[in-house]
Amino acid sequence: PPRIPAPTTGSCVVQACSVCKSSHLSVKMAARGKARNSTFTVDCSAPVDRTVLVTSEFADFLKANIKVAGKAGNLGDAVTVTSTSSTVTVTSNLVTKDNAAVAAVSKRYLRYLTKKYIAKESLLEYLRVLADGPNGYKITFYNLDDEEEEEE
Repeated sequence: PPRIPAPTTGSCVVQACSVCKSSHLSVKMAARGKARNSTFTVDCSAPVDRTVLVTSEFADFLKANIKVAGKAGNLGDAVTVTSTSSTVTVTSNLVTKDNAAVAAVSKRYLRYLTKKYIAKESLLEYLRVLADGPNGYKITFYNLDDEEEEEE
């Protein structure tokens, strides 16, 4: 098989080929130049407008429950959680896991924690978490108008 030349800039991680176990096939870039971050946002504008949800309490919940290296609340420099009046932003540095650069907090994990917070506040019957682009979620109310029309 043809050999892939090693990149000239940045540090790289060479992984073994899954077929022949030699190190010729897969070259993954761990970091090029500056450090990369993953930034995810949770738009809470609908519940905040109706004073159902408080973003500062949600941000505190995320700070206490995000697991980094298997420990909850162990954010350190890897993860930062900030809140504004209607949004919560989670910024995660890339960490090395199994010789590949991986974000400490994934988008799916953020959705899990958001739903966990909504359930803790006993609002799971009224609120849902929808994807709002590739880097965020939006908390909205269920559309109760349709249910009222069906009952009548």
